[in-house]
Formats: sequence, C-alpha cells, structure tokens
Amino acid sequence: MIKYKTGGYHKEIEAVEIEKESEKSVWINGRTQLKHTSYHNYFDTWQQGKDFLVKEAQQKVDLCAKRLEYSQEKQAELLEKLDTEEKENEN
Repeated sequence: MIKYKTGGYHKEIEAVEIEKESEKSVWINGRTQLKHTSYHNYFDTWQQGKDFLVKEAQQKVDLCAKRLEYSQEKQAELLEKLDTEEKENEN
C-alpha cells in the first residue's frame, strides 16, 4: 500500500510503501510510525499532501503578515511619541 509522506529529506512529498495502517499509525519495515507529527505526515493521496503543505505555508505567511502589521503599528506609536517629546524639548 502506498502513502504519501511530507517532511522527508529528499522530496517535499514522497511515496512510501507501508505494510499496514491503523487510524493513527503506519508500519514501515516492521516499525510503527505515527501518521501525523510535527515532523512528518502520511496521506492517502499526493494531492492531500500538497494541500497540507500549501495550507501550512500559508499559515506561516499569515503569521508573518500579522507580526509585520503589529511591528509597524508599534513603530508608528514610537515615532509619534518621539515627535511629541522632541516638540516638548524645543520649548
């Protein structure tokens, strides 16, 4: 049986021959591996693996965008505060 693994060394999505599976695990070369971990995931189709990787990448982009927006707001607040202090010091 073939599963598609994300998180491998050689390819983003790699076809892997498994011996058997349960709801949460797969068996490869007699060893049990969880289907979903923070390092790798096993999917029934290549498309499911692709969808997972694309969604994961988009989540990272979204997080970076939120962090950038927050940092820009803090920068604007700081500049406004410094401008006010500068005007107070001029008088």
